[in-house]
Amino acid sequence: MFFLIRPVGLLCQCHCGYCYYKDGHRLLRNMAGHFMDISIVEKLLSGLHDIPQNFHTFCLHGGEPLLIGKKWFSSFIKLISDFNATSRGVTVSIAVQTNGLLIDQEWIELFKSGSIGVSVSIDGPEIVHDYARVDSSNNGTHARVLSNIESISKNGIAVGAIAVLTKKTMEISPSEFFDYFQKIPLKNGLDITPYIETGSSDLELKAAETYEATSEQLTTFLKDLFDIWLYHSCATSRIDIRMFEQLVGILLDFIPTLCNLTQGASCGKTPSILPNGDVLACDLDAGQLNFKLGSLLTGDIKTICSPENLNELHNSIISGYQSRGCDICDIARYCGLTCPRHTFSNRDHSGYCKMMKALVTHAKDQLNNVSSNIFSETIDFH
Repeated sequence: MFFLIRPVGLLCQCHCGYCYYKDGHRLLRNMAGHFMDISIVEKLLSGLHDIPQNFHTFCLHGGEPLLIGKKWFSSFIKLISDFNATSRGVTVSIAVQTNGLLIDQEWIELFKSGSIGVSVSIDGPEIVHDYARVDSSNNGTHARVLSNIESISKNGIAVGAIAVLTKKTMEISPSEFFDYFQKIPLKNGLDITPYIETGSSDLELKAAETYEATSEQLTTFLKDLFDIWLYHSCATSRIDIRMFEQLVGILLDFIPTLCNLTQGASCGKTPSILPNGDVLACDLDAGQLNFKLGSLLTGDIKTICSPENLNELHNSIISGYQSRGCDICDIARYCGLTCPRHTFSNRDHSGYCKMMKALVTHAKDQLNNVSSNIFSETIDFH
């Protein structure tokens, strides 16, 4: 299983304008300053032998997880190392999702000691990144983040990245965007996420006005970027863009691994562990859904994440899809808008539904072009 460990809750030294948590989080608003006790991790580890999977990832997430400090992090690494040494076939790996600002040589040595995968949030060239990703003094963070990515890579650590696509991204060409990330040493690929606001508070609607690209802009950008990615002349140096890899994989009948492409089936299977030991089905907030599954202080992970405990949540999600017509949509299995935070949003996302349909159709056409040119055959898409 993939566990999101949130040791500092929402605490972060960045003030990104499009942040998912710009208006708080129902279950995290009252946890300011509440850091996770290492005993919560011990409790989670103690229950792993009781669940079917033998391989797990603990991904430290935030807020900014490195604000937990190096002492806690060192204890965390030791706990995982000791567990793996005596775990009788169950293995835990560690990953970190970070804004990259705190990374220094001591952090790098800690990453190396724990064989930790690191993903850094970076939106693209300075003009794009600094439009939204600023620090508490409203200063851009691009130069510091890029420098730290290069330091991590030079120390032999495989780095991945997450880039949010905003209105500002649309001001550069898809080729400039692709070339920028091509020059960054990203061994673990790139996740791209269009910023599509789901909230309806004044703060969230203001953020949408400032940062959200139109569905028409995103359609054109993503189609062109897909072509650049697909036809890049050197396959060995092509950036691994996970959104496109997953899309192609699904078209060719592979099972998606991104949770937002599973129409709610993954909710609860990538649990989020809060600083106080509460376990949520997802780290995001989704309107009327109750994502709280239980607490590690009073229960075990097997029971908390059992199919029986998830049944009510999954039924609610299915009802939400049905009420929006997602269950009869012919591209639902390709579509990241089937994440419950979109399904249960009060905003009209029909423009972005058209965007996804256009992208899927375009991908099919381009894959058929490749197949026709190489094999003189078209693909029978299911």
